[in-house]
Amino acid sequence: MPRRVDHDERRRQIAAALVDIAATRGLKAVTMREVAAQASVSLRLVQYYFSTKQELLTATWGYIAQRLNDRIITRAAAIGTGLPPRTVLAVTLEAVLPTDGASRHDALASAAFYATALTTPGFADSAMKYPNMLERFLAGEIRKGQDAGQVSAARVAGLDGPRD
Repeated sequence: MPRRVDHDERRRQIAAALVDIAATRGLKAVTMREVAAQASVSLRLVQYYFSTKQELLTATWGYIAQRLNDRIITRAAAIGTGLPPRTVLAVTLEAVLPTDGASRHDALASAAFYATALTTPGFADSAMKYPNMLERFLAGEIRKGQDAGQVSAARVAGLDGPRD
């Protein structure tokens, strides 16, 4: 009987391999062949799931963002529900900090994505998607805190400047 393959898990396995390479050697060291070797799968399998290197990089950046999101949700759930904006901000920022092996590994890989975004024309748009989403989320929480009177209205929430 043929084995059932969890395609999402296989994609995560391949993305995790790219994270390992990016965290230790940077994105310049990433090739489809190198990712396949790191994931202990065939090159054809990597190409089956990701037809281009750009597609693989984009999916991996999403994988890193999802891991950060999972850390935030786990930490917030441990505190409770209906958290005030100040607590949400603290939990989120603590989850971003490289305080353990997994978050440090993700931070190193993220730095590789940032560095590549700064030095590779055309890569910045896709590479900045998740940092921009995080910035918008944090700015929204600051605004909620301002509306609740927990954060000074003089604080600038986000890169867009002061709120109206």
